[in-house]
Amino acid sequence: MDRAAEADDVVGAIGLQQLRGVVGLGMMISSDRPGQGIGQRLLAAGIEWARSVGAHKMTLEVWSHNERAIALYLRFGFDVEGRLRRHHRRRSGELWDSIAMGLVLDTDSPGSPHPDASTVPDDVRAPNQAHPTR
Repeated sequence: MDRAAEADDVVGAIGLQQLRGVVGLGMMISSDRPGQGIGQRLLAAGIEWARSVGAHKMTLEVWSHNERAIALYLRFGFDVEGRLRRHHRRRSGELWDSIAMGLVLDTDSPGSPHPDASTVPDDVRAPNQAHPTR
């Protein structure tokens, strides 16, 4: 866990966990500190750490309504990989969606030689992969 602090106040934090070459990322920025570059600095440090330990990918989930965070992750090269609908139960009982995002760090190693199953919809098919029955 890396933290961004001003005086004795923690204004941001990032958590990174590596499992089999994939680094899961969690990050928070104090809601009274938007637009100060705290998230950019933490995210840049997280990506640098992931590369230094030889990770091939980073993943995260972000609330679907958090436009500022989604924009930050997109600027750093993360792609939207899916939506987890009604996935997280809040204390209020509400079920919130999250957006799954990923950043591929290793673009040199070969990918899977297997095409997606024909039941995978075209809009979620791997890039540059033709539908096997067309």
